[in-house]
Amino acid sequence: MSDAFSNLFHNNYGVDGEKFIAKPPGAEYPMMYSGKPPLTWGQYEPGVMADTPEAVAEDKRKHDFHGSPADQAFIQQMQEQPEGSQITDEAWIGASKNLYHYMNPTSQAQTEELAKYNLTPISSESFTDEDYANWGVNFMSKFNYNITAMLFDVNKLSGAPSEVAASMYYMMETADRDGLLLENFKRGFSNFMTDPTTYVGLSTLGIGMVGTQSGKQLSKMAFKDVLKNIVMNRGGAAGAVAGVESMAYSGIDNAARQGVKINAGQQDEANVGETALSLASGFVLGNRLAAGLPAVGETVMRTAQAIPDVVSAVGDELTSGAMYSNPVGVVADAVGSVMEQTDAGLISTRLPTAVKSTEDPLTENLTIGLAETKADAKLYEHNVNITKDYPNMRAAPDATTDETAEQFIEHAKENLLYLHDKVPEETRPRSQMWYDGARAVTDRWVEEYGIPDTSIAGVLAALSPQKDWYQNAALAEKTISIATQQKDTRASNEMIDLFYSLKDGKGKPVFDKPQYRPMIEAIQGKTYAELTHENPTVERAMKALFVRLYDQTYNTPEYRILSPEGEFLDLARNADGAPSKAGWGSLNEIGKAIGAIEANGDVNIISPLMGERHKVRNFYNNIYAPNSKLGEVTIDTHAVAAALLRPLSGNSLEVDHNFKNQSITGRGTTKGSSVSGVNGNYGLYAEAYRRAAAERGILPRQMQSITWEAVRGLFTDTFKSNANNVAEIDAIWQKYKSGEIELDETRRQVNDRAGGINPPTWQ
Repeated sequence: MSDAFSNLFHNNYGVDGEKFIAKPPGAEYPMMYSGKPPLTWGQYEPGVMADTPEAVAEDKRKHDFHGSPADQAFIQQMQEQPEGSQITDEAWIGASKNLYHYMNPTSQAQTEELAKYNLTPISSESFTDEDYANWGVNFMSKFNYNITAMLFDVNKLSGAPSEVAASMYYMMETADRDGLLLENFKRGFSNFMTDPTTYVGLSTLGIGMVGTQSGKQLSKMAFKDVLKNIVMNRGGAAGAVAGVESMAYSGIDNAARQGVKINAGQQDEANVGETALSLASGFVLGNRLAAGLPAVGETVMRTAQAIPDVVSAVGDELTSGAMYSNPVGVVADAVGSVMEQTDAGLISTRLPTAVKSTEDPLTENLTIGLAETKADAKLYEHNVNITKDYPNMRAAPDATTDETAEQFIEHAKENLLYLHDKVPEETRPRSQMWYDGARAVTDRWVEEYGIPDTSIAGVLAALSPQKDWYQNAALAEKTISIATQQKDTRASNEMIDLFYSLKDGKGKPVFDKPQYRPMIEAIQGKTYAELTHENPTVERAMKALFVRLYDQTYNTPEYRILSPEGEFLDLARNADGAPSKAGWGSLNEIGKAIGAIEANGDVNIISPLMGERHKVRNFYNNIYAPNSKLGEVTIDTHAVAAALLRPLSGNSLEVDHNFKNQSITGRGTTKGSSVSGVNGNYGLYAEAYRRAAAERGILPRQMQSITWEAVRGLFTDTFKSNANNVAEIDAIWQKYKSGEIELDETRRQVNDRAGGINPPTWQ
């Protein structure tokens, strides 16, 4: 029966108040019940007290009628209960029963599947409620602490009944009461993979394993989000973040199953080739995974570049027997060593260019943060003291430079946490995935256009200045497509005519200027591939002009919205509903993108092309390796606006201070150093984002993604384009600066004046 029909029965009761009809969770048809329908979880009839026999009996009926609880208030109440209370929690007992019978199948087909591994279903005929509750506690301890990360197949997961998904969700949310207890961890660790039926059961739910700790946080969060969406009947949303089993699951599962057979006397020794084949199969599945669960897909795809190394490493362990005592650890070590090798694609986020610099950005991994900003005392003092004039900063005339820096960083951090927490809980798991999505887009283009991922990351980063992500991605694909698929196309008369007729928004010629005429003369009659010059910069500029003229002659300027997971959605539209148009940046930016393509993945060529801007260099790394351990964070215009909670634009002084006078001249600005490669106050913002991320247990780039989305929803383009709106927000902050209002009231007034955070365009 449909969920709508089920809800109809759940909400229509007998008129005499003594009988009601309902379709209980898991039942095929509605049933007639005697008495009144039970109240919702956490509520009792007048005179019935919690934890009494009457309340327990009522809770048993609740589970039969309502299924496992999904109400967040009730879940939070149970999370606050002491460890051990699961044993008497009727919701936990009912959820454990549902999950136990699903994970320990008894149908003929499933029994035959178990028999392949010399296993039989465990009889539950004599199980008491306490037995079920203890099974649930033990299962969740294994699930949380033994399997360091989970992947899941949306097709298999969707096949699980909704009541099973609801039970799993409730148990995941309430397993660790009183927080993460040492005894829970010890219990889980001591039972590490000791129950071979776990493999069959988890395979039924489509849950896999990956041996990276960074995957654990993502997987648990994403898996709970999938379950929540299923429980709330939002299957489409669940499908958007689900994937398939990856290399690590395939390899571990195969090796562990062999181990079970060996222990059962069904196999004499390990078949290394069989496990290697499973690993390779998992790598191939990574292509599908990347489109569904990009952050983990990125790990699988990058590791896939070194299949022989991983297979060899795991093979050595298989022959020694170590794989069977610690399968996750063995594959984790093998994958980890390979992942270290693939980090060669990262670039330094500082680019010292001075001859007397003692650092090499090509051989060292140079980062930007508070420590790097402090390294040059004079630069640090000048740049930090500029922030004293901001309306966000209360006067502290006697403060040291360090104290002023701390005041600024902590203020920015608290603003970020405010924005993060304002984003609805159900939105955050997806809005933190923008760079996972960018990596998924990159992987698709690697396959489609046949160029390396480092080159694609370079194209996206080079074209990013002053472009939102949707335009950025659209222009990047246009550039890649023309540069790789139109090499033999000649500059047409229409393209040449456009050179002379193209006008900007003020009606002035875009290209019909003396500095561009030699280039159009060189382009006439030639193909893209024939555009060569002894000066690489000139050659890239000629090709950039070709790309832009070709695109604006033969393509449309409309572009599509992207989901956080990297899926292209509907056309982006203006406030009046008309399709938005992507505007090209400078020929210099397009030329750098072309240089990245022609570098054919060589990071030593790509890195200098990314220039000195910390933002572009961090953006490249966030795209190439979203889960890098270095804490890279992209501080663009919106990121500065989020940190200061103000409606800033690319022309705002504070944004200029972040970049170090990259685009605006003739006013006081921050400074930079070609010796250290440190520019502006980028390092202060990076520190604020890293601190905020640490307080919420996420990566800095995830904090930036969530707050980037939030600040764009709070201060929309329409809102920011009104100078009066901007002035009124600044006036609120000036009242804070003068001590008239405190910080919480300031943020409340700012939020109210802006009209609150609008939902994302992709929702």
